[in-house]
Amino acid sequence: ITSERATVQSIFGGFFWSASANATGYGDSCGRVMWTSVTCDQHGIGYAVRDVRENLARRFHRDAEAPYAIGLLHANLGGQPGHLPYAPCSMGDLRGSGIDYWALGHVHQGGVLHERPYIVFPGNLQGRHIRETGPKGAYLVTVEDGEVSELAPLPVDVVRWSLVPISVGGCLGLVD
Repeated sequence: ITSERATVQSIFGGFFWSASANATGYGDSCGRVMWTSVTCDQHGIGYAVRDVRENLARRFHRDAEAPYAIGLLHANLGGQPGHLPYAPCSMGDLRGSGIDYWALGHVHQGGVLHERPYIVFPGNLQGRHIRETGPKGAYLVTVEDGEVSELAPLPVDVVRWSLVPISVGGCLGLVD
């Protein structure tokens, strides 16, 4: 990675797969990706069945020659209550992999769980029902000199759910 500033917008594409990239089918996948002027290894695992109970995070390992490494995983981190235990893993599993940036899926509420390495649930791109309120989207990640220099929420939702209190104190009946 050079000292040039490069911005990654993964949800909109804007990257080019190298000939070594493998992004088809199910199973482990790793490919060298060029994001504007930053080259990185992008790791991901797809699964063909819904109920994967194996800790898939243990399959991720950063190549020593990789200039930067991104991990993409749909998982339940730390046994979060209210979420099915798909590909359960721990913070230690993710931190021990050597991956520089984790983009996790499964939990629809976005948040940054750890820095260095960054472990992020970006949330979902669109709230699906009234229980998924507020802005939804992704994170815009800026990498400079092999480090995340900026991480900013990037709302992309088209419809936004909100709970709005309405005072009915002055109403005399249903018509009011």
